[in-house]
Amino acid sequence: TDGSKLDAEQTGLGYYITYPKTGNKLEFSRRLGPSNTVFQAEVKAIQQAAARLRGMKNQKILIRSDSQAALLALDNTHTFSKTVRTCKRTLNQLGSNNSLDLKWIKAHID
Repeated sequence: TDGSKLDAEQTGLGYYITYPKTGNKLEFSRRLGPSNTVFQAEVKAIQQAAARLRGMKNQKILIRSDSQAALLALDNTHTFSKTVRTCKRTLNQLGSNNSLDLKWIKAHID
């Protein structure tokens, strides 16, 4: 998953899913409003990927993110962010029928 902000007007998110059993791959990206922060984009990317996978059952699912801040916020038991709460709800739904793990990965460097 990834979230980014290119300038004051362009914030976006994306994710890439690989289905190991079939070899199928899915890429998704979309723009967010200019008021969204990079943190919000990162959390929303995780939430959108989890929502896409929500119908799966009895699978081992790994979601990788380069945002330590997003992962720490999702791990925190207390949050005031509606974006984080929505993401947690989606992850809990996905994790209720699957083995779900979130992992930090080093950010990409161009």
